[in-house]
Amino acid sequence: MRLFYFVTDSYPAWRVDLAELFSHELKKLGLHTDWSMRRDDSGLWRTVRKNGESIYLPFFLSGIPIITPIARRFGELLSEIFLTLKLIFGQRYDFIQVRDDRYTAAFFAWLAARIRGSKFIYWVSFPFPENDLEKAKLSTGLRKLIFWLRGKLTMWWLYKIVLPRADHVFVQTERMKQNIMAYGLAKNKMTPVSMGVSMKLFEWKRTAHHEVERGSVTYLGTFARSRHLETIIQAFALVILQLPSAKLYLVGRGDIPEDRQFLENMVKQLGLLNSVIFTGFLPIDQAWAVAAKSELCISPIYPSFIFLQGSPTKLYEYMALGRPVIANEHPEQSNALASSGAGLCVPWNEQSFADAIISMLSNPQEAKKMGEKGPDWVEENRRYDHIAAQVYRQYQELLDK
Repeated sequence: MRLFYFVTDSYPAWRVDLAELFSHELKKLGLHTDWSMRRDDSGLWRTVRKNGESIYLPFFLSGIPIITPIARRFGELLSEIFLTLKLIFGQRYDFIQVRDDRYTAAFFAWLAARIRGSKFIYWVSFPFPENDLEKAKLSTGLRKLIFWLRGKLTMWWLYKIVLPRADHVFVQTERMKQNIMAYGLAKNKMTPVSMGVSMKLFEWKRTAHHEVERGSVTYLGTFARSRHLETIIQAFALVILQLPSAKLYLVGRGDIPEDRQFLENMVKQLGLLNSVIFTGFLPIDQAWAVAAKSELCISPIYPSFIFLQGSPTKLYEYMALGRPVIANEHPEQSNALASSGAGLCVPWNEQSFADAIISMLSNPQEAKKMGEKGPDWVEENRRYDHIAAQVYRQYQELLDK
């Protein structure tokens, strides 16, 4: 089977549900994938060959702040037009698939699929239109208007025009499936595919050994303001009152520099400069190392309409590393921790997070027993070879129709 995939990531793709799922596990099963990706570096149109796959990159000239976003979009549009001609007149693909906010690519992919008799597939991993509307609420002035307009337009385009015309839609979770059904899409047209854990993590864990740092707590992820990580900072201020030697490691970065600055200012105001460590963005193996040496890890997902639809990759990585986890109530997190026993689920507020952190740090043996339950659950439920088999079966069913 052959798939052409328009994705939102810049080359090289780093998300495990792209690189691990498609370029490794699905490839083993017999699905060949070629790609249209974005790029961050300046350059002319080019095609990269990697592991037998073709990755098509648009031309992109960066350097002028006002011009750069326009140049990026213009190059991307020309690339999509060229690729549409290639999909129509070149080698035929069984599936032409589009991911997330490649909105113009969705039209070209649908057109090429209908002309060539291919299946048109859409993969929704995040509710970008709703996220723009949420950003509009948190913004002011021109940014507020831009986010609102983009959110309204893309919501109409995605849910009313594109998805009803897709032969199938892959979504992130069962909750997302229910939400999209409310827009009118048929239930049997969607397949939820939760995030999993890279097989590289299991290989890394077998060879890496780290001494656990007493009193250490780690968060891996984005610092975006919409995540409301100030709740975790405030919770840790309560933890320090009882466990003054505790340390909180924040690994990641925000969408913009101001996201991290906001959290750093709060840390300073609360007098936590010696207790909260910002590591910045780290390569994945270094991030795993920080989590692996922590006494416990936290997976806070702000309970908004947007994030309740998500699948918590970091939670599953913590569990695979054998770390006890504190997470807040959330459809997938609650289910994973209830069925595995690998951690605690609490309501979203600073006192609940603080009480759980204090409890775990004060009872290290009990916390250790929780953490030991995580790897087996992840092996059984979130390995990408198992997820790949599910996705491959769906592709086969589509071809048989």
